[in-house]
Amino acid sequence: MIKSKNKVVSLILVAAMVLSMLPLGALTAFAVKSSALPETPEIAQGASGGLAGSITIEETATNEWTPSGTAITVKLPNGVTWASAPTVTKESDTNVTIQSVAVTTDSTVTITVAGDSSATDKIKIDNIRYNVAQTFGTGYVDVDIHSGDNTVTVQNADVQEGLVFAAAAKTTITETGNNNAVANVTLTEGSAGAIAKSKKITLTISTPGVTFSLAPAAAGTNSQAFTGPVIDNGNKATWTVSTASSGGASTITVSGIQYDIASSVAAGDIKIAASTDAGIAVTPTEVANAKLDTSGTIKVEATPLTITTGNGKDAANVTISESAAGAINPDDTLTVTLQNAVFYSAPVATGTGGIKFRESGKNVTTATGAQSSSTVYTWDVSAASTSPGTIVISNIKVNVASNASQDVKVQVSGAGITTKTVTVGSLSSTAKATISATSKPALKVNMPNQAGGDIVITESNAGALPTGTFVFLHVFDQIADSSALVTFGAKPSINVTDGNAEAGSAAYVSGTGLQDFQTIVFQVTNTSTAASTFKISGIKYDVTSKAINGDVIVDVRTNTTDSAAGFSSGTRLATVANATIGAATPTFSDVPATHYAFSAVEFLSNAGIINGRTSGLFDSNASITRGEFAKIICLAAGLPVTGGSASFSDTSGHWAAGYIEAAKTAGLIGGYPDGTFRPNNLITRAEIAKLVVLGAGFATASGAGFSDIATNWAKDYIMTASNNGIVNGYSDGTFRPNNSATRAEASVMVYNWLANK
Repeated sequence: MIKSKNKVVSLILVAAMVLSMLPLGALTAFAVKSSALPETPEIAQGASGGLAGSITIEETATNEWTPSGTAITVKLPNGVTWASAPTVTKESDTNVTIQSVAVTTDSTVTITVAGDSSATDKIKIDNIRYNVAQTFGTGYVDVDIHSGDNTVTVQNADVQEGLVFAAAAKTTITETGNNNAVANVTLTEGSAGAIAKSKKITLTISTPGVTFSLAPAAAGTNSQAFTGPVIDNGNKATWTVSTASSGGASTITVSGIQYDIASSVAAGDIKIAASTDAGIAVTPTEVANAKLDTSGTIKVEATPLTITTGNGKDAANVTISESAAGAINPDDTLTVTLQNAVFYSAPVATGTGGIKFRESGKNVTTATGAQSSSTVYTWDVSAASTSPGTIVISNIKVNVASNASQDVKVQVSGAGITTKTVTVGSLSSTAKATISATSKPALKVNMPNQAGGDIVITESNAGALPTGTFVFLHVFDQIADSSALVTFGAKPSINVTDGNAEAGSAAYVSGTGLQDFQTIVFQVTNTSTAASTFKISGIKYDVTSKAINGDVIVDVRTNTTDSAAGFSSGTRLATVANATIGAATPTFSDVPATHYAFSAVEFLSNAGIINGRTSGLFDSNASITRGEFAKIICLAAGLPVTGGSASFSDTSGHWAAGYIEAAKTAGLIGGYPDGTFRPNNLITRAEIAKLVVLGAGFATASGAGFSDIATNWAKDYIMTASNNGIVNGYSDGTFRPNNSATRAEASVMVYNWLANK
């Protein structure tokens, strides 16, 4: 009998057919079933070491496998070979003995067992790993299992077109910390175009406590190109395929990978996983491209406690661990320095493994620190360990200032310890603010002063960013080499749009590890008593010819000093993408990148100010109504829409009534003499010019720069909008103020206002 968890019915039928063809008295000597979870795991073409399903083999009687030894061979089909010898064990309800397991050829494993003639024998094959050639194609792996003259076939893997994931090497890292360069990783397609345009590839660092120091770069062969990455939660990088491979399968190389490694990370492999949304297999799902080896070193770690401002707050213990006896030096001074707080009372050190301290002329295993200042305590280490030991610094109680904005940290040094810093108290307002971008416009390479989206920083609570806090905005290196930078092209403006905080102007930061114009900083000059929103507007980017296609990612951090070192050691609030480099995929198929309104439509769509039709198109040449534009001007100006009774006789119950009322309250719109607003009438180019000028708060200027506006009621608004780069005329010198504006024209006018704020 043949049983297969994944093909139970079909295999039973096959078994029945085999038995029907055997001579009378001949019986199949054993049975096979797959016990894989999942039943037939997916393995990508070209995979090395792909994990297949487990296989269980059992006798059909009690004496087919003899006590003197029976050979069982497990043979793979052409194109599939063994990556390593599998693990073979006897099942718990049998007495069979596994005598040997050997890979006898690339495609064959031979298992020798000594059976128990008094019972049915059963073995299980686990940890089955295959190398799959591209020539194998796709489909199930048929495994032939032979014992004596009998053969049974079972399927325990499903080969699919997909990505083969590999690490170029495994970089050894001997110290935790930031900016550790590690080996590249690669993903190889099974065939050209396997990862289609607009599909995403994601790398996620599997090892807890490890994050990306900066955004790595991805490059494909055979014309494959990407946008991105977008960094999420510090440990996840996602690229979007902008051009699928053609003419051959692509090999994607992810380079420039650097890791920040927390002190709590244990020694061993640092792994990174790959996934896609393309519905194809990735094999293996994760690889190790780094290894943390701290042998012969001293680890300093702490699990931070949540802490609030005030006096006598409990912070976490600090554990100092030796990897080998005697690593912590005796007759030396151990120093603990507190950062971002002061000690409330004296901390205590306890040694294990033979470590002792000198206190009052005695050698003791537990000692109270000697105070050097309000932030420094010391201990004299008097005896070394005789086996790998630890020192635990406990009773750490601290005073945290009411305007504190940084986590409480402890720096450990001396006694043979390379200076290390750990966090012992995380402020309860660790999420001090949320970060977002209003839009993500597409930028061109080798062009200066291109507008990025505004960045919005919103405090999580009043005073979360207190007086004296410096806020850094740093452009991640989206570059192929050190000479190819994306930098700020101008200092943006800093405005408080909600709440009552105050902020200074933006300044550039340069210094160690930072390129000029890569980082800007501004200072909070007045603590809010109501949660406040800081809007960084007028962000301009200079993009060099070597910049890599992908998102422009800004790293937002805080500190109490404005130097380059202040940025490097600052507390990260979040990262945000506010622009993208290279060809962008149009949001609407009828507004391609070549359309004159493409940038405007993409900007306003990303900002949530405009929408397309239910068909998915933008319908750029269609006219726009007064009600529709009332909504746009409210969203663009950030006006609160609260409803209320209608000011016009024909707007009550209209879908845009709330927006119309908000724009009326703000003084942006008026109605007709008969008390109507006529929300379904088409809006004219002149009316839009007026609304944008009022929404932007421009001082009106008189003039008649277009040949057909001299007597038009809106001529001053039109000229003001023209002078500020908001509107343009036609090639014949006219403005055509009474023409109905198209959706594309309206988008361009609003975009010109917002992009140049």
